[in-house]
Amino acid sequence: MNNAIKFTEQGGITIGIDYKEGENTYRVFVEDTGPGIRQDDMPRLFRRFEQLKISGSRKTGGTGLGLAISKQIVEAHGGKIWAESEIGKGSRFIFLLPVKEQRSRRRV
Repeated sequence: MNNAIKFTEQGGITIGIDYKEGENTYRVFVEDTGPGIRQDDMPRLFRRFEQLKISGSRKTGGTGLGLAISKQIVEAHGGKIWAESEIGKGSRFIFLLPVKEQRSRRRV
């Protein structure tokens, strides 16, 4: 969300969550109307200490760890994370988290 806020000067940001019953997963997304990300840069998004130069933006700062840490957390829970983007139209970051059945607790 921080990146969406940082890079969206006009338009808006949408955050959503839905349950995909057939897959037993939750899908969470953050979508913005920012400048977008070049396709050549997409493989670098989730690398540690990477900061992309976004055309038309002077925004900088951060450590380049946010998306890398997000990826580690999502994957540690058995999920998947990725991004979709188009220059001039914005970006969408999506992650899926599997739902694990709760075990009933027995009282002693």
